[in-house]
This record gives sequence, C-alpha cells and structure tokens, in this order.
Amino acid sequence: MAQLIADRQNAALQHEENGRLDLAERERADADLLRACLPKKLTGEGLRAAAHDVLIQLDAHRLKDLGKCLTTLSQRFPGQVDPVEASQVMRGLLR
Repeated sequence: MAQLIADRQNAALQHEENGRLDLAERERADADLLRACLPKKLTGEGLRAAAHDVLIQLDAHRLKDLGKCLTTLSQRFPGQVDPVEASQVMRGLLR
C-alpha cells in the first residue's frame, strides 16, 4: 500500500510540473484516501510497550532471541511496525 501512495504522490508532482493542477489534486486526494486505510504505526512508547510484552511472552533475554521477537511483534501488529525502529527498540530491551 505504501508503494501505491508513493506512486500517487509522484504522479501528482508530474501533473503539477505539466500544469495539470486538477489531475495533481486528484492524485493527492487518492493518496490521502489510501493513507487513511493504513493502520496506525506503532511508534515511541507504544512500540516499546508492545516489544516489552513480546519479550515477556517469549521469555526472551538475549540478543540471540531478537529474530523470534521481531517476527512475533510483526505478526501481532501487521503493517504497524517499522522493522528498523522495532529492531532498535528490541535490541535496547534485550541488552
């Protein structure tokens, strides 16, 4: 879905450069509609709390458990977790 949003934004820029403001506006509206359909991203304290819950559930204590924890977190919150951010948070909790 993120790729669809990016495509709409790129198309809007192209239309704007070509002077087709009506089409650019339509593409931006489509991108906004797609964004509204996406689940809210887990960030900050919400991500930290979710990661902590996974650690407790899996009884994970070492960096060796990182992959299993990240997989469980992404399965529990599909489309809501940025893998890089989740990895950083999880690593911080496992140390």
